[in-house]
Amino acid sequence: MAVDVSQWIDSRPMSLKQLWVVVLAGLIVTFDGIEIVIIGSVLPIVAKAWRIPPMELGSISSLFLFGIMVGAFLAGPIADRVGRKWVVVISTAFYGVFSLFTAGVNAVGPLLLLRFLVGVGVGGSLPNVIPLADEYSPRRLRKTMVSLAFTGITIGGVVVSLLAQAIIPKWGWRAMFVDVAGIPALVLGALAAFLLPESIRFLVAQGTRSRAVAHLLRSIDHSASLNDTDTYYLSEENPRGFPVRHLFDGGRARNTVLLWIMFALNLLVQYLVNGWLTVILTRAGFSLADAIWGLVVIEGAATVGGVLLGLGADLRSPKGVLVAGFLLGAVGLVLLGQVHGFLPVMLMLLIYGLGIVGAQFGLNGLAASIYPTTVRSTGVSWALGVGRFGGIAGPLLGGAMVAAKMPMAAVFSLAAIPALLAIAAMWAMNLKAEPGAQVASAVEKA
Repeated sequence: MAVDVSQWIDSRPMSLKQLWVVVLAGLIVTFDGIEIVIIGSVLPIVAKAWRIPPMELGSISSLFLFGIMVGAFLAGPIADRVGRKWVVVISTAFYGVFSLFTAGVNAVGPLLLLRFLVGVGVGGSLPNVIPLADEYSPRRLRKTMVSLAFTGITIGGVVVSLLAQAIIPKWGWRAMFVDVAGIPALVLGALAAFLLPESIRFLVAQGTRSRAVAHLLRSIDHSASLNDTDTYYLSEENPRGFPVRHLFDGGRARNTVLLWIMFALNLLVQYLVNGWLTVILTRAGFSLADAIWGLVVIEGAATVGGVLLGLGADLRSPKGVLVAGFLLGAVGLVLLGQVHGFLPVMLMLLIYGLGIVGAQFGLNGLAASIYPTTVRSTGVSWALGVGRFGGIAGPLLGGAMVAAKMPMAAVFSLAAIPALLAIAAMWAMNLKAEPGAQVASAVEKA
């Protein structure tokens, strides 16, 4: 019997096995999010203790993002050739080890090197768990499931922000890299080695793993009469050769370039605002505790906004949904510089988190859906990797603004400009605005 694995998964309801993959992917993404946000919670303390100037603070965040970019560029093509699972496991253990080392540094130089290495690990993990959540989900739910898995990024941010207020006053900032980042990441990497399944579509694409494919499909539907002698295939193209080249084949060049632009613009805004928020707010008169609450509000709002945007992209065109997210976030940023007082500032941060940070969820789902299985990890990882150019620029630009003592209103208003440019890029993408499952089909063929 010949079995089209894509159609087989699409024709069945979401099973507990598939939900488990999404949940485990979300846990891994949570620790990616912890690593991304953790430095922002300790920077004001480290900067004061070590007397680090603003531009050098920006370099710490930017070098971490450069590491993510390097890890993403390397890990995507490797995973498309050897499989997603072990790249995720090794990458998670990698950044867990170097997080532990971070707790022992006493100078900026070693801190820069270790943040770069942690970034390499995050860059290897994040682009490969997104395709796993995508590939184990039926087409009609893919963007929603990817968004749910990606809520780990913002949940990780909330966890860091809340734990920082409890841990730092009692045990100091170094404990954050041991108890919150390092040891838990190593434990999670070990669990993933035993519990995380390999990409079923990757196994099918190999053509020699019928037993493993049959076992995974039976774990999804226990009533399925499948065996090792059946033939398993994918009803999509199977490009050969250097994976990155195929991101531009089949009419995908336009969407690939525009996707990269949107990732870069969106990450520029996020790392400018999120990375410098505690510094900007404390300089504006807020306490460090209140400034950290700003991070909690952003990450919490992004979790809700990301899920809503993912669900909206499954039900309607992702184009209109993402444009609405960017526009909402830009409005929140502009108003953020105009309001005063704790509650009004938190409200504007909530609007910004719902829109712009939440839009990153939708972009990840979009990236996972426009490429065939054999280059999906490459497509997602290169979008995240190229996007890090914007992420690298964000902390440096924020450092220059803080060093120039620009008022809060000017900083946040300028930060809204890239979000508006991302709207133009989104509108230029070649996506058909069709509802429901037809949207996913149109996107996947784009």
